[in-house]
Amino acid sequence: MMDAHIPVLDEETISGIRELDGDGESELLRTLLNMFTSDTPLRIEALQKAIDNKDLAESAGVAHSLRSGSLGIGAQVLASVCAGIELHARQDNLAAAAALLPDVSAAYKEACSQLLSLL
Repeated sequence: MMDAHIPVLDEETISGIRELDGDGESELLRTLLNMFTSDTPLRIEALQKAIDNKDLAESAGVAHSLRSGSLGIGAQVLASVCAGIELHARQDNLAAAAALLPDVSAAYKEACSQLLSLL
Protein backbone atom coordinates (compact mmCIF):
# COMPACT_ATOMS: atom_id res chain seq x y z
CA MET A 1 0.00 0.00 0.00
CA MET A 2 1.31 3.44 -0.92
CA ASP A 3 2.13 5.88 1.87
CA ALA A 4 -0.27 8.81 1.67
CA HIS A 5 2.13 10.92 3.74
CA ILE A 6 4.92 10.94 1.15
CA PRO A 7 4.55 13.52 -1.63
CA VAL A 8 4.61 11.89 -5.07
CA LEU A 9 7.53 14.08 -6.14
CA ASP A 10 10.48 15.29 -4.12
CA GLU A 11 10.65 19.05 -4.61
CA GLU A 12 14.36 19.22 -3.73
CA THR A 13 15.23 16.76 -6.49
CA ILE A 14 13.08 18.63 -9.01
CA SER A 15 14.66 21.94 -7.96
CA GLY A 16 18.12 20.42 -8.33
CA ILE A 17 17.32 19.25 -11.85
CA ARG A 18 16.01 22.69 -12.74
CA GLU A 19 19.14 24.35 -11.33
CA LEU A 20 21.32 22.08 -13.47
CA ASP A 21 19.29 23.06 -16.52
CA GLY A 22 20.13 26.70 -16.02
CA ASP A 23 18.14 28.12 -18.92
CA GLY A 24 14.68 27.82 -17.38
CA GLU A 25 13.40 25.81 -20.34
CA SER A 26 13.10 22.51 -18.42
CA GLU A 27 15.02 20.74 -21.20
CA LEU A 28 16.95 18.54 -18.77
CA LEU A 29 13.76 17.64 -16.92
CA ARG A 30 12.10 16.82 -20.26
CA THR A 31 15.04 14.61 -21.27
CA LEU A 32 15.06 12.81 -17.93
CA LEU A 33 11.30 12.32 -18.11
CA ASN A 34 11.62 10.85 -21.62
CA MET A 35 14.25 8.41 -20.35
CA PHE A 36 12.12 7.60 -17.29
CA THR A 37 8.99 6.93 -19.36
CA SER A 38 10.82 4.77 -21.89
CA ASP A 39 12.82 2.73 -19.37
CA THR A 40 10.53 2.33 -16.36
CA PRO A 41 7.72 0.33 -18.01
CA LEU A 42 10.32 -2.23 -19.15
CA ARG A 43 11.67 -2.46 -15.61
CA ILE A 44 8.15 -2.84 -14.19
CA GLU A 45 7.53 -5.65 -16.68
CA ALA A 46 10.83 -7.29 -15.67
CA LEU A 47 9.83 -7.01 -12.00
CA GLN A 48 6.46 -8.62 -12.70
CA LYS A 49 8.18 -11.44 -14.59
CA ALA A 50 10.74 -12.01 -11.82
CA ILE A 51 7.99 -12.21 -9.21
CA ASP A 52 5.88 -14.48 -11.43
CA ASN A 53 8.93 -16.74 -11.79
CA LYS A 54 9.42 -16.69 -8.00
CA ASP A 55 12.96 -15.37 -8.55
CA LEU A 56 13.59 -13.45 -5.35
CA ALA A 57 17.14 -12.38 -6.22
CA GLU A 58 16.05 -10.98 -9.58
CA SER A 59 13.00 -9.35 -7.98
CA ALA A 60 15.22 -7.60 -5.44
CA GLY A 61 17.67 -6.50 -8.12
CA VAL A 62 15.03 -5.09 -10.45
CA ALA A 63 13.23 -3.39 -7.57
CA HIS A 64 16.54 -1.81 -6.52
CA SER A 65 17.14 -0.56 -10.05
CA LEU A 66 13.62 0.87 -10.23
CA ARG A 67 14.09 2.57 -6.87
CA SER A 68 17.35 4.17 -7.96
CA GLY A 69 15.90 5.45 -11.22
CA SER A 70 12.87 6.81 -9.43
CA LEU A 71 14.93 8.67 -6.86
CA GLY A 72 16.98 10.25 -9.64
CA ILE A 73 13.94 12.00 -11.04
CA GLY A 74 12.28 12.66 -7.69
CA ALA A 75 9.53 10.02 -7.87
CA GLN A 76 9.70 9.26 -4.18
CA VAL A 77 6.45 7.31 -3.74
CA LEU A 78 7.50 4.95 -6.53
CA ALA A 79 10.94 4.67 -4.94
CA SER A 80 9.35 3.87 -1.58
CA VAL A 81 7.16 1.11 -3.03
CA CYS A 82 10.15 -0.37 -4.85
CA ALA A 83 12.18 -0.27 -1.63
CA GLY A 84 9.41 -2.28 0.03
CA ILE A 85 9.46 -4.87 -2.74
CA GLU A 86 13.24 -5.08 -2.56
CA LEU A 87 13.13 -5.57 1.22
CA HIS A 88 10.44 -8.26 1.03
CA ALA A 89 12.30 -10.08 -1.75
CA ARG A 90 15.55 -10.02 0.24
CA GLN A 91 13.61 -11.42 3.22
CA ASP A 92 12.27 -14.26 1.03
CA ASN A 93 8.70 -12.97 1.35
CA LEU A 94 7.41 -13.36 -2.20
CA ALA A 95 3.75 -12.86 -1.24
CA ALA A 96 4.46 -9.48 0.38
CA ALA A 97 6.58 -8.39 -2.59
CA ALA A 98 3.87 -9.45 -5.05
CA ALA A 99 1.21 -7.62 -3.04
CA LEU A 100 3.00 -4.32 -3.74
CA LEU A 101 3.07 -4.74 -7.54
CA PRO A 102 -0.21 -2.86 -8.15
CA ASP A 103 1.22 0.06 -6.17
CA VAL A 104 4.24 0.19 -8.48
CA SER A 105 2.06 0.82 -11.53
CA ALA A 106 -0.13 3.32 -9.71
CA ALA A 107 2.86 5.24 -8.33
CA TYR A 108 4.54 5.26 -11.75
CA LYS A 109 1.44 6.67 -13.45
CA GLU A 110 1.00 9.36 -10.79
CA ALA A 111 4.68 10.33 -10.96
CA CYS A 112 4.49 10.65 -14.76
CA SER A 113 1.36 12.75 -14.51
CA GLN A 114 2.89 15.14 -12.00
CA LEU A 115 6.21 15.33 -13.84
CA LEU A 116 4.45 16.14 -17.11
CA SER A 117 2.58 18.95 -15.39
CA LEU A 118 5.93 20.57 -14.55
CA LEU A 119 6.99 20.92 -18.19
